[in-house]
Amino acid sequence: MKKIFYVFVFCILAIVFTYFFRASKIDIGSVKEYVSDITQGETFTYTNDFKVNKLQMKNSDYYFNNLTDEQKKIYSYVAYSVSKFEERIKIKEYTVVDNDTSMKDVGSAIEAFFADHPEVFYLNFEYQVSTIKSVFDTNLQIQVSYNESSAIIESNINKLDSIINGMIKSASGLSPFDKQVALHDALGKMTVYYNYTDINEIPMYCHTIFGAFIEKKAVCDGFTKGMQILLDRVNIESVLVSGTNDGQPHAWNLVKQENKWYHMDLTSDKLIKETDGSSPNIVHSYFNITDSQIKETHVMDKKYVFPAANSDSYNYYKVTGYYIYGTDKFNSKLTSIVNKQINNGVIEFACDTFTNVPDKMIEVLYNMNYNGLGNKKGTIKVEYYNVLNSYIVPKK
Repeated sequence: MKKIFYVFVFCILAIVFTYFFRASKIDIGSVKEYVSDITQGETFTYTNDFKVNKLQMKNSDYYFNNLTDEQKKIYSYVAYSVSKFEERIKIKEYTVVDNDTSMKDVGSAIEAFFADHPEVFYLNFEYQVSTIKSVFDTNLQIQVSYNESSAIIESNINKLDSIINGMIKSASGLSPFDKQVALHDALGKMTVYYNYTDINEIPMYCHTIFGAFIEKKAVCDGFTKGMQILLDRVNIESVLVSGTNDGQPHAWNLVKQENKWYHMDLTSDKLIKETDGSSPNIVHSYFNITDSQIKETHVMDKKYVFPAANSDSYNYYKVTGYYIYGTDKFNSKLTSIVNKQINNGVIEFACDTFTNVPDKMIEVLYNMNYNGLGNKKGTIKVEYYNVLNSYIVPKK
């Protein structure tokens, strides 16, 4: 007798981490088994240098290392089988305790696999979990599927590799921080945030690097995975973070610079969404911020232990000089900042300890004749956004 549990995994925004399982138990008769080379006695243990496809991530074991030993067995076989486009995965070494434990372990392992491997954009998020009993033992089996044929997938992998290499080339010769800025801004400007009225109708590709780089349409996890693979290509370690923003499922990156971790949320930095085909303005309110800052608007998934982000050394505004300290003369410092960004679509800066910042800001912009960017004073209309401790002023 073979017992099959159907699991439907639906992605809302942070697809890898917001699984909703519906399992039903169905008894069926004997089924002819598919047996791959690895299930004929060979064992496989995943390591960080395992290549799933040519888009291989170098840093691809953060979530793997957070699994139990039994869950790691499942992850290992999934990685091996997906690299060969196999659909039926029989995990002989896994110890089946009970159905609920097996379902939980499979969910955790596949969740971790997707979080570590944004390059796997073609594996469907619907799969079957089976326990197969024999006289001698009980084995776990997973049935997966792919959204295209292996030939089309390989073609898309090559297209993605070319696009990613082109973006990486444009950031060559820069410091690690400047590479991070360049890639953050390039992906943000290239790819449209997919606007929707019903989250259930978001195309699945918008949650993947295929959407981010080829379709150029993505939602939060598509942007996050895109940044994850771009940063990996320039040897900057990052981790996909799951949680919520304004009560909605959300994903963003934790990025490592000089052995310190920082939060970066490209989705939130896309200030102006594309409605008229114009080039979007990308800001940096969520570029390398701390745990305490991100917690003002985001909630991290508590079932994972993420690296602590307590440093502001690589905060965008501090590194670029767009930060006004309490010891600075506000008007002169802001005037300098505006002059440095005079050709940008927005003026942005951050500050601390000052009171009445909007009034001080408007005074400076008035004196600079901000709309005309000349020396003659005139009436100006200022629209601005205050996000965390940063101020964003779009140009009219």
